[in-house]
Amino acid sequence: MNCDGALAPHYVLRWTEQNQDTIIGYANGTTFLEINKRNFRSIPILIPPEEELRTFAAVADILHRKLVATIRESYGLQQIRDALLPKLVGGQIRVPDEYEPGNLESAA
Repeated sequence: MNCDGALAPHYVLRWTEQNQDTIIGYANGTTFLEINKRNFRSIPILIPPEEELRTFAAVADILHRKLVATIRESYGLQQIRDALLPKLVGGQIRVPDEYEPGNLESAA
């Protein structure tokens, strides 16, 4: 969904999430439901004052960037775990006996 008008993409995304049932009610199709632009445009949307919309967009953008960074970090950690766990279980990697969780110096 491209948002090239006055509404910020994050605002439209949240609006569609909150109004999913209404949007589905406007959809049609026999194989799968779809909604065309004409039907979609006829759904009413509350447009906040411009300053509130700008504030929302700024905050939502920051949160979205943090979310994306966290997802990427999580994916990277999953890759490391998936690479190391078989080696740990197979005995190819050993953890020193004196290792204490949270104390990285004891593992060095």
